[in-house]
Amino acid sequence: MRPPPVPLGSTLPAGYRLPDHGPAGVGNVFVPSGGYTGDGTTIYTPPGGGRRRVGLMATRSALETQLAVVAGFDDPRADLEQYPTPPGLAAHVVHTADLNGDIEDRVVVDLGTGTGMLALGAALRGPDGVVGVDVDRSALTTAARNRRRVGTRTPVGWACADATDAPLCPPDPTTVVMNPPFGAQDGNEHADRAFLATAARISEVSYSVHNAGSEGFVEAFAADNGGTVTHAFRATLDIDRQFEFHDADTAAVDAEVYRIEWAGT
Repeated sequence: MRPPPVPLGSTLPAGYRLPDHGPAGVGNVFVPSGGYTGDGTTIYTPPGGGRRRVGLMATRSALETQLAVVAGFDDPRADLEQYPTPPGLAAHVVHTADLNGDIEDRVVVDLGTGTGMLALGAALRGPDGVVGVDVDRSALTTAARNRRRVGTRTPVGWACADATDAPLCPPDPTTVVMNPPFGAQDGNEHADRAFLATAARISEVSYSVHNAGSEGFVEAFAADNGGTVTHAFRATLDIDRQFEFHDADTAAVDAEVYRIEWAGT
């Protein structure tokens, strides 16, 4: 016979076993002590000891579903290359960071956050806090509304500033997540370079989305700035037509995501 579900905010008695119909990904986990925190996560002690926080949105697909409510840009700017980050890609990046231990008990900074997709994805995975930085105040207004849609209780702050020259001194440890401009517009070549420079300055580890074929550039930049690329994976950005120079209604853009450990912080 299954034990009854435990209400949010309650404390689990010693030896309690979470029911199969409990939070996604944590059914049948032995819990010597701890309990639901009431903020959408569970504290439990695994059989090997130690304590770990497991989000209710513990799967990548579930995180993507929750991020589907995040609204895009009301009036996107071509000069800033304001393309929305798809919820599937955001979930992939954040889920990977979470599995690598780069979210929990950290401050997460989203450089060029736009309407908050990556920032809010990270907020759903139990960091100490999240800061989204963008030069576009209108986009940040939408990001603040998106936070209410997503419903996270993680402290989230929005900073209207140039992400490439932001006066940020976050406490260690810090993780950067970002989908910077690819530099596709004339006069904006290598725009992602300045974003990487900020990540190198303020974080211990960063996750960044780049145009396909960026491996040589990213690895060289990291090496020149005390960093090491540890992980990389391919991704696709499905972009709807939103600017006059777009020829097709939709386009699939090949991209790459890199995890970099920075030694200079």
